[in-house]
Amino acid sequence: MKFNLEMPVGLGTADPQAVMAVARAAEAGGFHALAVTSRIRLMTYLTVAVGSGYLRSEFAALGRSFEDRNALTDEALEVLSSGFDPDGLTFHGRDFVAVDQVCATGPVQLPHPPIWAGGNSRRSRERAARYGQGWAPCSRPTSSRGRFAPPR
Repeated sequence: MKFNLEMPVGLGTADPQAVMAVARAAEAGGFHALAVTSRIRLMTYLTVAVGSGYLRSEFAALGRSFEDRNALTDEALEVLSSGFDPDGLTFHGRDFVAVDQVCATGPVQLPHPPIWAGGNSRRSRERAARYGQGWAPCSRPTSSRGRFAPPR
């Protein structure tokens, strides 16, 4: 069983060195992650797996076009792969805008945590080759295995 440790916002979270010291102490104590806010968990080692999605109902619930999912994912991966630059990130894309954003604590893994592209499509494997350090295929029924074509 893995446990997380929560560090409330405002108790040293403005100081990157203090956050890293708490994260290292948490890891040494057997904790899996340090939650710095309610949405972001700081882990000393992290692998990010990203997929574009395949359920039309999820896109409809968010008011987004299912057909735009690949463009959205590619743009998100471009931002994610450059978002940990210590000099900051300025990005003006179709759906993402960031101006002089800096990740104060930065990741342990440089230049960023490993990014694995998820999915079974040719596009997901091309994404893995372009942006990622790994590929995370989804489980498929036995009857559909063996139909993968290598990315170009």
